[in-house]
Amino acid sequence: MIQRVDFDVISPHRKLAERSGLCFAKNTIYFANFKENILVGFIGALVHSKKITIKNIYVMDNHRGKGYFKEMLDFILSNYPECHIFEATCTEMSITEFLRRGFKVSRRYNQYTKVVLSR
Repeated sequence: MIQRVDFDVISPHRKLAERSGLCFAKNTIYFANFKENILVGFIGALVHSKKITIKNIYVMDNHRGKGYFKEMLDFILSNYPECHIFEATCTEMSITEFLRRGFKVSRRYNQYTKVVLSR
């Protein structure tokens, strides 16, 4: 089950996520993915009028490879129908899933790749 949560819910996992290359930003809305009341991952979104900046998709190490990343990305894409542009800055670990969803590379940096989906 994916539900909106306060930052306090994911805060204990922040250091681990930062080691994976994630950067946290103010004004981010967070959603947590729970399976049998256990936090398996989280995703953040910065919501603008017609654009969503996807932030901090993270799946806990022991829950990877089970489709939770895809589930959270699909959740954001389907729960903001009024938005026409979605963007994210990806690590090498996540870029493949974004490209499978139709995102296009807009810029490459040393460690990150910015992707955009227009619909």
